[in-house]
Amino acid sequence: MIKKRWITSLKTATILVAVLGAGCAPVQPLPHQIPLLTKEGQGEVPVPLKIPINADVFVDPTQYRSSQNIATVSLKGRPIAGVVNHHALAPDLLTRFFRELHAARPDVTRFIMLSPDHFKRGSSPVTVGAFDYTTHGHSIKVDEDAITTLERSGATPASRQMMEGEHGIGALLPFLAREYPGDIQLIPIAIRSDVSRNDIAEFGKALAPFIDDHTFIIVSSDMSHYLTEAEALKNDITTGQWLTSRDLTAMSRATDDYTDNGPAFVALFSLLKTMKLELTFEQIDHSISTRYGGDPKYTTSYITGVWSVR
Repeated sequence: MIKKRWITSLKTATILVAVLGAGCAPVQPLPHQIPLLTKEGQGEVPVPLKIPINADVFVDPTQYRSSQNIATVSLKGRPIAGVVNHHALAPDLLTRFFRELHAARPDVTRFIMLSPDHFKRGSSPVTVGAFDYTTHGHSIKVDEDAITTLERSGATPASRQMMEGEHGIGALLPFLAREYPGDIQLIPIAIRSDVSRNDIAEFGKALAPFIDDHTFIIVSSDMSHYLTEAEALKNDITTGQWLTSRDLTAMSRATDDYTDNGPAFVALFSLLKTMKLELTFEQIDHSISTRYGGDPKYTTSYITGVWSVR
């Protein structure tokens, strides 16, 4: 069992404000808190905007269905964090990741998802989403208490438009919901590539109060980008070593030649370091876009896996 690590609310708030900027907390109501309607006969009772984002738009239905019959092997440890691709060109990798995870951790009821802010739409380096999602008849709700805590501590709330376009979150959810069809909660976090190493490392540590025996952390990341197949596969060897050793320094310097979400790995590795656990990286898949019909001179590669307690 993961040892619970208690950090006072004051310390958490101090760290998050330092990381995200004391002036980032909005003075005006957040978009999801603005009263839009009133209930007749009950006076001015606010009804907040709660229209879920449709995650199915991020996934090709044909590829999604074709990935259902995927073989799996049992993970050896108890996973507490993982990395999976958001490039839906490789849906079998997404399916296998969440199927393997559910077999090893059926007790997970909340996911912290660290995505790139692909289009730099966040008004600060770290943004949190407060919008629920729907996919294939399943509802995935955000953890409102956690989101509120992050926002009150200085985190910038994402706009609906930003989250509707962020495939680093949305593309994972149809696969997650299929393997976890029960009630689950989500803490969606988008991280800009221009965040400083120190700031994102401190943010990672500040996530510690949200870690419990039913929470799992996911880094949403594709690996090398825009290289030839030979170059990409060579770089993936190095990236795999960084994942195994949890090399925070290397990930803080990583470019798209290695991963599109280096800052999220810095946050995760900083967090894992504070937890002081004996962890092993278990690779689930390694693949590349050419195996899905992609251009061999303009590739995207993928490494999926989990960090597990033995």
